Formats: sequence, C-alpha cells, structure tokens
Amino acid sequence: MNRTNTAVAVGVLAALFGVAAFITIPFPFMPLSLQCFAVALGALVFGAKTAVAAVAVYIATGAVGLPVFAGVQGGAQVLFGPTGGFIWGFVLLALCCGAAKGKNRAKSVLFVLLGLAVCYAAGVTQYAFVTGVSFGASFFAVGALYILKDTVLCLLALPLSKAVTNALNKAKNRS
Repeated sequence: MNRTNTAVAVGVLAALFGVAAFITIPFPFMPLSLQCFAVALGALVFGAKTAVAAVAVYIATGAVGLPVFAGVQGGAQVLFGPTGGFIWGFVLLALCCGAAKGKNRAKSVLFVLLGLAVCYAAGVTQYAFVTGVSFGASFFAVGALYILKDTVLCLLALPLSKAVTNALNKAKNRS
C-alpha cells in the first residue's frame, strides 16, 4: 500500500473502532461492544502496522475528549479509569491479529486468541489496580461475562477478513 492508501486505511479503521464502540449493550460494570471484533478484523485485513496506527489514532481521538469510547465516552479519564486497560489492550490485540495475517489457519487462530488474551489481561489488570479489588474479582467483574462473546467474534473475524481482503483486491484490480 502506498502512503495515501495507508493513511486512508488508518482513518477508516479508527472510525470503525469508534462505530464499534457505539454499538453496545449495557452491562453492570462496562458496556458490551464490538470493539475487539473490529480491531481483530482490521488487523487481519490490513496488518499489524496499519491496525496499530489506527488504534493509536482512535486512542488519541478519545483522549482529547471526543466520545469514541464505549458508552459514548471520551477523555483521558476513560483511558486511566477502571476499564481503560481494555482500550490500551487493543494495541496488543492489533499486533497479534496483524501477525496472523497471511498465516495458516492454526497459526492464525493461535495469534488471534493470544491477542485477545493479552487484551483481556491488560483490561482486567487495570481494573484490579484502579478499583483495588483482586485480580480474580476483577476477572469476574469485567472479563468473565465478555470473553466468550469476544472469542467467538474474533474467531469469526478470520473468515470474514479473507472475504474482505478478496473484495478489496477485486476492487483494486478493477481500478
């Protein structure tokens, strides 16, 4: 990809991450969103470098106060609050899922699951640190209810990413 295409991809992915944050179902400790799915899909289609850049733009956009985080929130207080670790974890999720791009199915599944695991580790750890509760209690508060949903969605991102990549390649060849 040339610089212009990369810049467009970064912007579109950052916007996609924000849209995925708006699609939420309220839960007691944090809203259930499609963000992990969006980050995984973006990284699987465009690779780690582009996806990490998009996550950085997304984080910066939210940090300055635009309401792009789950629950229509914005501001640095979200990043450093109880559930901000999940947002920071998107960087690790993008790295791992981006590393899966072009790998065989078994390796891709492994990279996606590793990415999700480190994202959840970051989120649960920050929740424990900020709230002062144990890691186990934090996992049950902000991890246990969500991890199955995110695992299924991130694994579904694998075949979907192939379809999206094929569609993008066809569009590129037509131009």
